[in-house]
Amino acid sequence: MPSTAKNTVYLLAANIYQKIFSLIYLFLLARFLGVENFGKYSFAFSFAVLFSIFLDLGAGPVLTREIARDERKVKEYLNNLFGLKFILSFFVFGLIFLLINLSNYPDLTKIYVYSAALIMILDSFSFTFYQVFRGLLNLKYEALGVIFTRTISFAVGLTFIILKLSPVLIILPILFGSIFYFLNAFFFLKRKLGFFPSIQLQKPVLKLLLGIAFPFFIAGIFSQIFGAIDTVLLSYLKGDAAVGLYASAQKILVAVGALVGGSLSGALYPAFSFYFTRDKQQLHSLFNKTIFYSALVFMPAVLGVWLLGEKIIFFVYGQEFILAAGTLRIISLSLPLMLFDYLILSFLNACEKQKVNTLNRGLACLTLVVFNLILIPHFSHLGSAIACLMGFLVLFFLGFYQSLTIVKLEGKYLQKKFLGILFASLLMSLLIIFLKEKIHVLLLVGSGVLVYLFCLYLLKVVGQEEIRMLKDALKTTKLKSLN
Repeated sequence: MPSTAKNTVYLLAANIYQKIFSLIYLFLLARFLGVENFGKYSFAFSFAVLFSIFLDLGAGPVLTREIARDERKVKEYLNNLFGLKFILSFFVFGLIFLLINLSNYPDLTKIYVYSAALIMILDSFSFTFYQVFRGLLNLKYEALGVIFTRTISFAVGLTFIILKLSPVLIILPILFGSIFYFLNAFFFLKRKLGFFPSIQLQKPVLKLLLGIAFPFFIAGIFSQIFGAIDTVLLSYLKGDAAVGLYASAQKILVAVGALVGGSLSGALYPAFSFYFTRDKQQLHSLFNKTIFYSALVFMPAVLGVWLLGEKIIFFVYGQEFILAAGTLRIISLSLPLMLFDYLILSFLNACEKQKVNTLNRGLACLTLVVFNLILIPHFSHLGSAIACLMGFLVLFFLGFYQSLTIVKLEGKYLQKKFLGILFASLLMSLLIIFLKEKIHVLLLVGSGVLVYLFCLYLLKVVGQEEIRMLKDALKTTKLKSLN
């Protein structure tokens, strides 16, 4: 059985690969579609995602956990969840079809929504199959599926863009990738486990799985609302152009947050869990180090975005999207909160505070919806950016408060580190201000990063203690695999 550490490397590398290529493709796609059509495209996926949790009612993570506990139940559990998902997929697609056709959206938007719903359903089935491999502690096949799928989608999508095909067809590369992802999972399931899933609906098994899944289902509802409702509300209240401007800015920072925060929290989750039960002092120290690691990224990033907002938007998307610069600056203030949210969510889950995370997300969702409804009519996409910031503020304060009931802040340590990071960030900012109108934005960003890293080195902000702690934390994935 592969070690947990090796599995973590497989999936982490695949996810980083996927996020980088997805972001590059998104930039190219936005330029090709233009503001309004990109708004339609972004709305379609956000609208479909709102219904994704109803495809398995939160039972996906439960499948992994229960299979990890008893491998003999693989076939029984998978077949029953497959049967449930098969029925629910028709219901979900029908509901999406009905709701979008009750609106006055144009035909192109409806085509995008139908395609996005189909992609979501295929990916949901694929994810269920890969949950089995997660339960068996073998993530290599999921990692291969992610890499192959993203490569195919990127290659086909780039070809479509170069050929300047109709915007109606531009969603097909993602659909092709999802089909391949599904077939890949289906193939590995048969090859490694020796069976194809079949439709079963056994009441005792479904009752067991769904009973355990209920907290995941509620948390999933809040997560889907928090991640998609701003785009949907903006589309309803202000139209495609506003969505295009908002999504173009939001997706840059969400990608950065997911890449850094998601990767770091995924790597540290086993360490949090390990130390929570075995060494509270190490847990306390690691939590403070994660705050430091986050600050290393967000402080220079926020200052850089505020100074280079227009240049970043122009370079990535072109002049047509230049009004998104203000939105990018506002959402950049959410970046530190976003990074902390990934870490705090992972920390509280590892410390058996899942219900707290669910409640926090419910309150943040309510905040997000209320602020969007108040601000969008007056400020359009800027209003959604402010609402996004308010939602993450609620998540941060609630999560941070709960975290401090488990660990304490090392005030002197963090103050010293933050001052060093701030000083390095300010020197980087001075360089950017001085060269802002003299060199290309890529050279400017590269120069800024080099100056920032050099200042960190001179000030000895990153010391052996931080490096050692991170290495020790990552080693706990291997320790947990041996227990």
